[in-house]
Amino acid sequence: SIEEHDQQGEIIEESLRALIERQKIKSLNRESLHDCAVFGDSAMYFWFDPELETGQDMKGDIRAEILMNTNIIFCNSYSREVQGQPYIILVRRRPLDVVKLEAQRNGVPDWENIQPECEYDYMGEDKDQSGNLVTELTRFWKVKGQDGSEKVHFMTIGGEVVTKEDTQTEMSLYPLAYWSWIDRKNCMHGISPMTEVIPTQIAINQMMTYIHTFNRNLAFPKFVFDTQKFPNGWDSTPGKAIGVRGDVNQTYANVFGGISLPAGIVEIVQMMREMMQDCMGASDASLGNVKPDNTSAIIAAQKATSAPLELQKRKFEQFNEDCIRIMVDMMC
Repeated sequence: SIEEHDQQGEIIEESLRALIERQKIKSLNRESLHDCAVFGDSAMYFWFDPELETGQDMKGDIRAEILMNTNIIFCNSYSREVQGQPYIILVRRRPLDVVKLEAQRNGVPDWENIQPECEYDYMGEDKDQSGNLVTELTRFWKVKGQDGSEKVHFMTIGGEVVTKEDTQTEMSLYPLAYWSWIDRKNCMHGISPMTEVIPTQIAINQMMTYIHTFNRNLAFPKFVFDTQKFPNGWDSTPGKAIGVRGDVNQTYANVFGGISLPAGIVEIVQMMREMMQDCMGASDASLGNVKPDNTSAIIAAQKATSAPLELQKRKFEQFNEDCIRIMVDMMC
């Protein structure tokens, strides 16, 4: 009935809200935005932890984790469509003791043979912990059943030992949400906005270096004195008398003023910075630095300056929708 469907919908909605709060999905979204803006892509991986304490009699809950885009291997690297991939391999660096314990619980006979490797192919910032970490590969693929529906299968390998055999799940979606900042044609990886900003930032840095060098060498006044009259150098101690030979009214020292920097150079640097910010959608209006006369003008200015980021906003909304679909699929 309609009432039962409404009740089921409310239960799923409340369960999703609780899961989003427990796993701090909103904080992970901020991390995902940062990774996507810097590296061009970001992915969120969902998995079930059977040992996670939930405060109830039954243990286990869904967990979420942000993965580096370089730690995801698509079967078809020319397509960014996650659910259409024949298989997906996830690469994670995990503590050796945790991987051994999970393998032992899974009934793996040679779980003690799992050893950490010293290869740095999939290693990020964990070189100092290489002796305590092992590379774990998780492979997902879909198998079509007799009823025509596809079910997700997975298996894991820790080091050179299979820690989880081929296991069928009841899920129909890969537990991975993936999005790119700017799509790249015929490629799974996107384009980072930092890539387009780097040449402009290099030019700004060079101009600022030139300005700093100019100010240090030419902008400050220099004190000049006659070394014949002051063979022992100039003593700048306040109030101390200085003895000279000859007429004391003659000028033996002087101050030469510095050369002022042309204002146009500073204006060029400012113009380059403002144009770069506007192209990236980080203008003064969007940052709240502009104060128009009325609130309507503020809203209109913010909407106009946020136009360059509209495409990314739509992509991020689709990414969140994919995350919700995966969580619902895992719950069901």
